[in-house]
Amino acid sequence: MKLIVLNLPRDFTEDALDELFLPNGKIAACSIVTDEETGTSKGFGFVEMAYKKDARFAIKRLHNSMLDGKRIRVKPADRTETGAAETGSVDTGSSETDRTETK
Repeated sequence: MKLIVLNLPRDFTEDALDELFLPNGKIAACSIVTDEETGTSKGFGFVEMAYKKDARFAIKRLHNSMLDGKRIRVKPADRTETGAAETGSVDTGSSETDRTETK
């Protein structure tokens, strides 16, 4: 299940996002959205949890939590999970870090 994480600190990294979500379960992928020209974070990112139950747990645990003095929001990014488009069309401007194993 893919989640969108909003209101992240501008200096937050993909590694930090991975560490934030790891206690909630297996992460399939994560990415921070960056500005194409400057490479700086736009303050949001995506985390794909391998299992829906872990994603739901992450939402309950992290939505509206405080991170570096900012209240972050965590919710499903997929239209099918919410009944409506949460993110619209977003050009992430970053490469997604893939956490799945290839064999």
